[in-house]
Amino acid sequence: MLTVFLVTELPQGFLALLNGVYTADIHQYIYRNVGELLDMMSLINCSVDFVLYCFMSSRYRQTFSNLLIRAESWLRNKGERRRVSRMLKMPIGQTSVVEPENPSTAFFQH
Repeated sequence: MLTVFLVTELPQGFLALLNGVYTADIHQYIYRNVGELLDMMSLINCSVDFVLYCFMSSRYRQTFSNLLIRAESWLRNKGERRRVSRMLKMPIGQTSVVEPENPSTAFFQH
């Protein structure tokens, strides 16, 4: 894992160090040509690290799956709370459910 980090991040760190010393020259001649490649290597590092963590650590997998389950539950509850809150804000006598022409969408009419 250290090798992946060094291969993908060390060139960008070295370039940043040179950019601090020779600001105009490094940016104009080097960073314009290889900047996109270095950014892509950083993104690859992030992706590879995530996959390696998932394969190598059962605790990481368990924590990640618990996080996904909580997020899914929170989103489901948030949608339910939003629907109930909309129902509570409508005047009682003026609320009616109208069957739409398209049965896949339902809406309320005031």
